[in-house]
Amino acid sequence: MMKTKFQVYKDVAEKFRFRLRAPNNKIVAVSEGYETKDGCVKGVHAIKKYCDADIEDLTIGEEGIANPKFQVFRDQAEKYRFRLRAPNNEIVAVGEGYESKAGCIKGVQAVKEYCDAEIDDLTTGQISEKPQSKVPEEEGFEDETTLILGNPPSEVQKGSTVSFTGKLVSGNKGIAGAWISMYDSDRSFMEDDYMGHGETLEDGTFSINWKAKEMDWWDDTVEVYVRFAGAGVFKPSKSEKHVIKVS
Repeated sequence: MMKTKFQVYKDVAEKFRFRLRAPNNKIVAVSEGYETKDGCVKGVHAIKKYCDADIEDLTIGEEGIANPKFQVFRDQAEKYRFRLRAPNNEIVAVGEGYESKAGCIKGVQAVKEYCDAEIDDLTTGQISEKPQSKVPEEEGFEDETTLILGNPPSEVQKGSTVSFTGKLVSGNKGIAGAWISMYDSDRSFMEDDYMGHGETLEDGTFSINWKAKEMDWWDDTVEVYVRFAGAGVFKPSKSEKHVIKVS
């Protein structure tokens, strides 16, 4: 079983973020984006400092607990979520949506249990999530694109290598030399998890390999989609999502 750790990494917008991974590799909580690594690391230390904070249950109208505090609330999708507020009222970390309040409270307890975890800096040697496209550079996006992700399996075995294939086209013509990035959707404002990338061939087809693993603390599925950031005259596009169970 892996060690619990805070992972510091760069997202696709080149901002620094951290996520707390439990021993089962699931993500317990994530941060918002920071402009500097130093600010991100300070965010980790804020969790370590305030993880013993009380819980304020906003779902029953409980208010008035002084910061720092964990707040349990319901989002617009009627999911239960938590956030940790620092003494200055800034949000240090957030949890994903839970179907039940009990599950959300367990998420808070997990943060409290694992807050002494070590910090793992993934920014050193991190693979770029924004590789350079080989599409000829021209001024402005003009041409519409369609990004298609082929039908992946509905269930995969943990540890197996899954090959995702698809195609990027403009009209009926494939786009060559474009970089396609693949993500697991977090279904909230939190940053989607990067899974890998590939380059399109002459006919616009691509293939991205992924070693199957559980990506989230709250369930055993991934909601996979691929994204083209746009290049040259070609506009950005995104595929539909596919739900895959990791067993």
